[in-house]
This record gives sequence, structure tokens and C-alpha cells, in this order.
Amino acid sequence: MLLPENDSLLLTARKVTRAFFLVRGLARIAEVVRRYYARHSSKTILVDDYHGNLKFYCELHKYITSQIFWRGHSSDGQLILVDRALKADSVFFDVGANIGEFTLTAASKLNAGTVYAFEPSGVMMKKLQANIAVNAFSNIKTFNFGFSDTSKTLPIYSCPNIGFDGTLNDGALTLYRTDNVCELLEQVKLEVFDTFVETNKIDKMDVLKIDVEGAELSVLKGAARSIERFKPVIMIEVNDLACTAAGYDGREILRFLERIGYRLMSVHEKGRTRPLSSGGKVSALENVIAAHPEGKQI
Repeated sequence: MLLPENDSLLLTARKVTRAFFLVRGLARIAEVVRRYYARHSSKTILVDDYHGNLKFYCELHKYITSQIFWRGHSSDGQLILVDRALKADSVFFDVGANIGEFTLTAASKLNAGTVYAFEPSGVMMKKLQANIAVNAFSNIKTFNFGFSDTSKTLPIYSCPNIGFDGTLNDGALTLYRTDNVCELLEQVKLEVFDTFVETNKIDKMDVLKIDVEGAELSVLKGAARSIERFKPVIMIEVNDLACTAAGYDGREILRFLERIGYRLMSVHEKGRTRPLSSGGKVSALENVIAAHPEGKQI
């Protein structure tokens, strides 16, 4: 297969694949194109129509940005719900901001609000800041550290292996080394969420998104006072493999939220949700949105 490498031709091809991904039979053709470029191109191309008119640097051989380039999004269902939960003056906390998929989407809606974006990896922070800068956002505050239940410095690991689709998944950085995610990337700083909120006199938190590859439970434990105080909508990933590597069952995340009164829903395509509980059926990978009866509803 020989496909174009010229940026303008790739952007034209992208218009076709984005349309194809919406049609069941044609989606397979679009996926073949995506996987071809994942294996044969390391280009970085700036798109200017992410989530409307946002600019986003897309590396064609990386999982998240390969999806954004060829499909138009990577986390469509979650982003629809985040957008629904936010108002113009909301405050959004992005814990595990990575390259900014959620950070940019939230910032585009918050004309009078603020995004707090936390990314412990220096490598990812540079990419996050590049995406913020190219959009000239002034309502995003970035912090080059993560959260846990105690302050500390730990190694963070990446996956050196190419995935089944030909991409590298740099969205899967983790503090918990496994046979697959085993390449030491750097040392990262972790703080306690409640301490950050209290020290910085944060007086509002409407939505809290947490995606930290197994460290979700320790983040929640360190954020208990803030969650009790603000009762934000919580968007959180429950990845059973990552949680097991961290030494606990992923259902513990669900039980933690249930104990403090949150109602849970699993997130699906196009923002559809289904009721979820720690005692019911839980998939190996669940994107969960949680709302407290006394807080904001979705």
C-alpha cells in the first residue's frame, strides 16, 4: 500500500476517514488507513477542527492523537458528558491531563471559568503546553506534578511496545511497572490533592476528571475532604489491569465513591450512560461518571 505523506493530502484524506468512521461498513476502510499510517509515519500534523475549532498537534503513530486525526476524537462519550456538566464559569480539575484532550475541551467552554491541569510527566507536559499555547488559552493553569495520598517522588513507566493497531500508547504512563509497561521514563513528583486545594485557597470545583493508570484510588483518598466539600461531578477511569498492578481491585474505586454518596454510571459512545454499581457487572475497563445527590447533576 502506498499512501500520500504530503500534509495537505493527509488532511484531505482525513476528511474522508472522519466521514467513513460514521458508517459501519466504511469504518473498516478508515481503520485500515489509520493503522497503515501508525506503522509507516511518525509525522506530527496540526489540525484546526478538534472539538469544533480547536487546534491540536497529532502524532500519527501515537494512539490518542492517531484517533483524533483520523476519527476526529479519542474519548467522544466522556467529552460529551464533560461538556454537558460545565457552564461558562465552572472550574474543571484535570488530574492526569496528558496531552490535553480534556483540558482543551473544557477550556473552550469556560469563558469565565478555570481549568486546573495536572500532569506529572515532563515529557507529556511539554506536549500539553504546546497544545495550550497554539490555542492561546489564558484560562488554563498547568502543574507538573500528580497526586497521591502522600507527598513523594516515584518513577513513572511507559510502554515501549507497539500496540495491535501499530501505535504507541503514551496515554498509558503508569507508576506501577508491569511486564508490558516497563520502560522507565522519568521520576515524577506527587502531592496530596487536599493540601493543594487548601494551600491555594481553591473555593470552587465543579468537575473532577481522574485518569492516572491505577493511581485513581490513592488520588481519591488524598482528595476526600475536597470531594466532601465541593461534591463535584467525577469522571474517572477504572482499569482493572492497572488497578491490579497497583495492588487493589478496581471495584474499590466504585466502593469508595458509593460510600460517600455518589451515584455511578458507566459511559458509552455518544455520551450514553448506564447505571453502575460495585456489586453489579463491571467491565475490565470502565469509564465512569459519578454525581452526588447534593451536587451538580448530569
